Amino acid sequence: AAQMLQVALSGEYDSAPVWLSPEVKQLIKELTAQREIPLPQHLRATLRPYQHRGYEWMYRNMQLGFGSIIADDMGLGKTLQVITLLLKLKQEGALVQKKAMVVAPTGLLTNWQQEISRFAPSLSVMVYHGGNRSLDTFDADIL
Repeated sequence: AAQMLQVALSGEYDSAPVWLSPEVKQLIKELTAQREIPLPQHLRATLRPYQHRGYEWMYRNMQLGFGSIIADDMGLGKTLQVITLLLKLKQEGALVQKKAMVVAPTGLLTNWQQEISRFAPSLSVMVYHGGNRSLDTFDADIL
């Protein structure tokens, strides 16, 4: 899929030009459009411009079926960007059948819980950690 997307975006394959129908060109134009994605309702935070762009980037990637990796200096709001995306997914009904999983170092589990509670209290969380962990009672938006 990634190679097909690269061919469609570049218009060539192995240095040979590739013809794209007007419909495919229009689809690519729509997929790559940089229109603003509204923040989810009930988000209890104000995102900085770069955080909003990061949230929009992750959302677009998700819509295209791609994952995202975000990494930068500590304290710049990566957790908030992910929480914003998760809240948007819940708002759109995407967390009804499928749930989200956050994988974090043990030392950050409490931080994630607190940040979710603070910025998106409508998201439910279950921490899966420790010797007595069980998924038998898993009924949360986020694991």
